Amino acid sequence: MLDANVPKYLAIAVVVVAAIIDYRTRKLPNLLTGPAALLGLGLNFYLGGVVQFGLALLGAVIGYLVIELPQWFTRRNYKNPLGGGDSKLLGALGAILLPSGVLRTAFYFCLVYGVFGVVAIIRRRRDPSSKPSTIALGPLIAVGTILSILLERQTKQFFGF
Repeated sequence: MLDANVPKYLAIAVVVVAAIIDYRTRKLPNLLTGPAALLGLGLNFYLGGVVQFGLALLGAVIGYLVIELPQWFTRRNYKNPLGGGDSKLLGALGAILLPSGVLRTAFYFCLVYGVFGVVAIIRRRRDPSSKPSTIALGPLIAVGTILSILLERQTKQFFGF
């Protein structure tokens, strides 16, 4: 029988690899996110049967929609600044960590992204001539994932998820 922490270890491995690839290339390949999602589904089926497999599917959908829904609403007025890799990575994390885990990850990812955005605004104000650069979200998702795993107990106590 596998340890119940195996999905957490898998999630950390996936986001570390994703962070490195995204930081270097600004792309998250399907060759990473697809197998990670399938592995998460299979692992959760093995650990908890059909019910946990269903939760893994729900987690994948929730994770995917966390980034995809806001993009869908902004595509009408703006050029899409993000590729689909970020959405697929969160979808894969949802399949691995289940709905509550991917919601915690999304929460911490948003906090990290917000801090990153404030720092970028401050830097831009100090040097207005600097060009805005693209942001690799993979490393930010990795930090959010790791924080969500490390602070799982505290987050559950405070927010209930």
